[in-house]
Amino acid sequence: GEDVDFLQPELFPWTDKAMQAAVVKDFMGHKVKVLTPEYIVLYKFQAGRDRDFSDIKALLTLPGVPDKASHLIALYMPEELEDFKQMVLEAEYGV
Repeated sequence: GEDVDFLQPELFPWTDKAMQAAVVKDFMGHKVKVLTPEYIVLYKFQAGRDRDFSDIKALLTLPGVPDKASHLIALYMPEELEDFKQMVLEAEYGV
């Protein structure tokens, strides 16, 4: 099985940009847009559940994702940037 999340675009100011940056992949015989890791981080950071933070830390181990995601957090949630930077450090050190 595969997990699929559906977005309610009107709830997030960055949805249009996220969809523009998405990549097209084959999924069960259909072409679907898949968000890039940095936008997944943004949505999960907004959700703020423990499991989302665990997912974020895993995504932050991918090359380039910490810088790209930090840029998005600074743009859309600047008040959360310091907390996000702490999470980046935790991911870097495997905490």
